Amino acid sequence: MKTIRVTILSLCLLFATGSFAFHLTFSSKKVAAEKQLVEIEKCTQREKFVLVIHGGAGHKEYKLKERAAFIKDLLAHCKRVLHDGETSLEVVHFAIKEMEDSGIFNAGKGSIKNKDGVVEMDASIMDGKNMRAGAVASVSIKIKNPITAAKLILETSDNVMFVGENAEKYVKRIGSFDVDINPKDRSGHSDTANPHGTVGCIALDRCGNLAAGTSTGGFGRKIPGRVGDSPIIGAGTYANDRVAVSCTGHGEYFIRWAVAHDVAALYSYKNLTIADAAKQALDKIEPHGGTGGIIALDSAGNIATPFNTKGMIRGSVSNTSEPRAAIY
Repeated sequence: MKTIRVTILSLCLLFATGSFAFHLTFSSKKVAAEKQLVEIEKCTQREKFVLVIHGGAGHKEYKLKERAAFIKDLLAHCKRVLHDGETSLEVVHFAIKEMEDSGIFNAGKGSIKNKDGVVEMDASIMDGKNMRAGAVASVSIKIKNPITAAKLILETSDNVMFVGENAEKYVKRIGSFDVDINPKDRSGHSDTANPHGTVGCIALDRCGNLAAGTSTGGFGRKIPGRVGDSPIIGAGTYANDRVAVSCTGHGEYFIRWAVAHDVAALYSYKNLTIADAAKQALDKIEPHGGTGGIIALDSAGNIATPFNTKGMIRGSVSNTSEPRAAIY
């Protein structure tokens, strides 16, 4: 009986030791794999990189110079990061998150309230390398950064979009970042004079990959539950291996004409330049009352920034150019 107990104890110890050894080996392999992944993700294959940002199209003279200066500083930082080999997806996310946190754009902290005096935010992001995308719509101030929530969905889910409270629940359950915030920090603005305040970013990294993202608080005093083009892939945001696009403006028109995807289609199927493709896509909605603007970028690094409003805050930077920002 004693011999049997000793044998069983020995087997248990052997199994435990083996499991521990396996766990150590597995953990070591996991760490090594993650380290290799980080190394692979760094893009230094070529010199060319480009980044374009917009801060919304419209006519409201609200902190225009401050917003333009903010974009210029942000571009300078993003240039350094892209030069060091960061991916287009990560830089697009970072740039939009910074604009959401600034409080001077109609996105994130600066979002405008709806008709009921409540903030409802939308965002989307797309990786042109693998056509993966993530989006959230009608999320409250419980989500600190809608663009981060969208990126989390891209990275963790086979779904593309989550809406409202269920989006908040999903992000809170899966996310490793702080979701809940002090409502006083994100109470929203009541200013409704400027309907266009969306922010967006598109980038080409040193691996040649494209990404696009867009974030907004929507129209001031909009009907609760209304969703515009910003979180809709193909309408307000689109990226593939040839083109990246982010739109701003009257979202219903950008949805109906699938403007972001239309830019990519015109570029690919009609062999237009990115400038002509973006202009033609915008021209299609103007006769019907559609107003706004587009930032577009192709895999060769060519940029287009057409708009049919009085102005559109925008900026760009590349490996061969310094940060520059414009309003009109």
